[in-house]
Amino acid sequence: MKLIPKLRDGAFEFMRTRGAPNVPKNAAAMIMEDEDMTLVMPTDEVDEYSFAWISLVQETSLHATGITKAFSAALSDAGIPCNVLAGFKHDHILVPYALKEMAMEIIAKVEVK
Repeated sequence: MKLIPKLRDGAFEFMRTRGAPNVPKNAAAMIMEDEDMTLVMPTDEVDEYSFAWISLVQETSLHATGITKAFSAALSDAGIPCNVLAGFKHDHILVPYALKEMAMEIIAKVEVK
């Protein structure tokens, strides 16, 4: 199966908060960790800390194996760092905003068994 990436509109940034703040309504993702909370927030300011959000169109399952390895290895081989968020139906990949087109091309070439 070939992976089908879809680029979400806009740019995103990671924010770290301590305690249990009120999560902003425009938060795109929230991850609770032992130390604090990480939010992925849309941003209008694109800089070296901004990320593009790529979603895999096909449904990915927590029972599927090798999908994350396949796209992360391909991105790594090209020198593109990524952060991965897994939803119930889809995997989401955050890459540096300046490298989004290259990341889209690379992911689109990835095949998984």
